[in-house]
Amino acid sequence: MKRGERILLGVVAAVVLLGIGGGGLLLLESGGSHGPATREEGDGGSPTTSGEPRAEVDDGTVPAPPPRTEPPAPPVPSDLPLVEILVHRRFDPYAAGNNRGAPERGAGRSSALDGLVTDAAGTAVAAARLRFLHGLNAGEETAADGEGRYAFARLYPGASLLEIEVPGMEPVVREVRLLPDRPERANFHLAPPVDVAGRVLDRRGKPVAGAELRIDRRTTTSDEEGRFTFLAITPGPGIAYVRAKGFAPLRAPLEVAAGIDPDRIRLVLEPAGTLLGETRGSPFEGGAPYLALVPDTPPIDRSFPFEEFGRIEVQGNAPFEIPGVPLRKLLRVRAFHPYSRAKPPMRTVFLREDGERNIVPASFQFEPVRPVRGRVLDGETGRALAGASVSLEVADLFRESVAALPGAGGTLNAYVATPPADLKSTAKTDAEGRFLLGTGEGEGWRWLVVTAPGYRPLERAIPGAKAEIGGLVLFKEGAFPEGGKLVVFFSASHARRIALTLNASAKPEAALAAEDPFVLGGLEPGLYEVKVRLGGKTVFSQPDVPIGSTREIRVPE
Repeated sequence: MKRGERILLGVVAAVVLLGIGGGGLLLLESGGSHGPATREEGDGGSPTTSGEPRAEVDDGTVPAPPPRTEPPAPPVPSDLPLVEILVHRRFDPYAAGNNRGAPERGAGRSSALDGLVTDAAGTAVAAARLRFLHGLNAGEETAADGEGRYAFARLYPGASLLEIEVPGMEPVVREVRLLPDRPERANFHLAPPVDVAGRVLDRRGKPVAGAELRIDRRTTTSDEEGRFTFLAITPGPGIAYVRAKGFAPLRAPLEVAAGIDPDRIRLVLEPAGTLLGETRGSPFEGGAPYLALVPDTPPIDRSFPFEEFGRIEVQGNAPFEIPGVPLRKLLRVRAFHPYSRAKPPMRTVFLREDGERNIVPASFQFEPVRPVRGRVLDGETGRALAGASVSLEVADLFRESVAALPGAGGTLNAYVATPPADLKSTAKTDAEGRFLLGTGEGEGWRWLVVTAPGYRPLERAIPGAKAEIGGLVLFKEGAFPEGGKLVVFFSASHARRIALTLNASAKPEAALAAEDPFVLGGLEPGLYEVKVRLGGKTVFSQPDVPIGSTREIRVPE
């Protein structure tokens, strides 16, 4: 070996020895940092032995939890009997889509009324109740708030009679006239009552004895001299109604006030005759036909109380007589029946002084129409709901009344029109939850409203010519806080497999213990089709099952 090669080999060997020595030194220093010297330095560490594993340094991080594995589902024995349950939601009675295409209910309600009710001292009356007695708004009511203020948000235009009732006082009746497309305000001051006296005379100035008079709810009778006295009448713009045999009824506006001279109040009656006519043609099932006296053309003499002649019951397929009809006045008679249609619907009549002669005979030919039928069920139990209130009304009662009754428009001189029964009718459900209503073959939309105490009201738009109404289910107020529930009970006490089909999605089979019913929760309110099959045989099938908070069915084996 040459001298240069020996020198290079020595250098390499030295480098190798130096690397080994440095690594050993580093190992000694690292091992010493965990030995007894560290404990003597007072850092609280514990001594380690040469055979123990080295401790890991805690850097403050939270270790990730191990992955969670679900236990495998227990196998379903294939030899258990199979029960197939189909639950399909068919109809939601409260869905807005049910009324698609129909006009808004009460489309003609373009008026409103509000005001203040005060007592004799001018103090607000918080307990006052206000209720419409006659007119298109009949039946609407409200109550004054703590400051004596009341409000009717949506009303039909026209003339109406409003009754104000306060505990401890006699009710008062006031006329209000509402114009289309505008709100009105009427304040009612209930001053201390006063006595009202006057006389009832005929047109020749002779006294009329035995006349019956009414103001508000107070009644009295005239004496031999035609004098009368009302006790304790609330001051204000009242209305006096007078009837006497042989005279036409009188409707007299009367400003009631204290200290009025009795001789100033004179109520003059006009002679009257008897209107003769006849109804024929229909079997008149469901009640008698009705007549209404209405003015011929507006403006009209509002001295005749048309509101009291807006629904006169007569006998079907027989002659009729209507006493108290004014002489020498052109009037119209409208005929209607809940389940029949009159032809013609209206006749013009005129009674002469010399007797009961009409321009044309007041005869009406009726033809039967299909009534509106239906059945109301309790959504909680699925049983018939007896005693529920059902009303049927044309979509725009104002427009239809104006078309049917002359002078019934929303002008200030309009009379108090009573809607005919073929435009608005009501009924109660019987023990089987069934009802029967008129206007079954109306040409336009109608609204059916079903109510019962403790239940959510149900409104349904009915198109023309539809007579059979289904899906009328009422659910209780506050139902479905957690969704509806269907519970299926089986009579046999052995395990089985359940194959559930909910709407269009099928759920896998599951085992069912013998002592537990099958429970399906979280259902939306409505009508469901429910079928149950055992071994391929249908043992329960119902197309319209109302499911409330809990609906139970029992399946026979």
